[in-house]
Parts: sequence; structure tokens; C-alpha cells
Amino acid sequence: MRWIEKRCASSRGRRCAGISRTALIAQVWSVRVDVHFLDDEGNLLDCACIAAIVALLHFRRPDVSVVGEDVTIVRRRLLCVQRLTRQHSLEERVPIPLAIHHTPFCLTFAFFTAPASTASSEPALAVLDPSHLESQMSTGTLTLTLNAQREICVLSKAGGQPIELETLMRIIHLGADKVRDLDALVKAALAKDAKRRDQGGY
Repeated sequence: MRWIEKRCASSRGRRCAGISRTALIAQVWSVRVDVHFLDDEGNLLDCACIAAIVALLHFRRPDVSVVGEDVTIVRRRLLCVQRLTRQHSLEERVPIPLAIHHTPFCLTFAFFTAPASTASSEPALAVLDPSHLESQMSTGTLTLTLNAQREICVLSKAGGQPIELETLMRIIHLGADKVRDLDALVKAALAKDAKRRDQGGY
């Protein structure tokens, strides 16, 4: 989905993963994230974004050493690489993580307004993480992509009920707090997994 690529690959003019750390002389590592949806209870974009970001953070690429024109790659299976001289064993060089500059997360809000017949002046009700049914019944949706530094990476609202500036600012502040909590949750889970692997777990 182009939506996921737009939010994970490049945000605010800078890429989520650094290119320089994936470069190998005139070539780069090709990293692809495949997201498979097994069911749709709503808010697929937010779920897919979290899955993609966590996969990139968890991934480890082979380490590389370059001396002149000689390239040595740490890997398990033999690959055809130009100017390959020898292989590092995994005991010599452990695989290294990607250079992730920031971790953008998507938050989708569904808006509900009172029927026009009631003549209510109440602002639109914003529901975070709407279900499939809630999305269909809402008068509009808005998707925010933010990182833990409280930067707005992408803001997407494709039609629907207009929202007031006060409501927009309120959900942006709420979204920034939620993304900070989500970022801390992801980092804690990754740290727990790394500790378990260091102890010999799988």
C-alpha cells in the first residue's frame, strides 16, 4: 500500500531509514516489508504502520567490511556478490540494525457530529482507533502520522465533515501523547526481545 510507504519511508523530507548505512560501494541493501492482512476489524492503516515500523526496528542486516576493493559480508548462505573475498562468521561480526532516524506512527480518528435537525453547537466527537463499523458510520476521518519528538510527519483528511481548528489542535495534542506512549511500548518490547536473544532464546 502506498499509504504505508508514504508514512514509513519518508516523512517531513527525511527518510525513516538511513541510506548511507545500507550502502555497499555502488550498491545498497534492498529491504522490503510485506504486510499481510488476515482480517479487517477496522483501522488497517494504523496496524500496518506499527507492524512495518517494528519489523524495520527488529531487522538485522549482515555486517560488511570494505578494504580497498575487497568486500567481506557476514552471512549464513553463500551469495553471489561482486569482489567477494571471504566470509565473516557470525561469531566474528554480529548482524547490525538499520539506521532508523525516527519512528513515525499513524493514528486515525473518526468524527461524529450531531444530526442537523438537533441544531447542536457541540464540536465533533473524535474517536481514536475506530472499528470498521465506526468508520462507515462516521462523518469523516483524519489520519495523523507523528513521531515521539511530537513532529507531524503526515496529515491526511480525504473529504468528509469539516472540522474546526480547535478540534484539530486538540486531537494533535492527544495524538502526540499517544504516539509517545506507543513508542515507549515498542522500545520496551524490542529491548525485552533483545535481552532474551542475548541469553540464548529464540
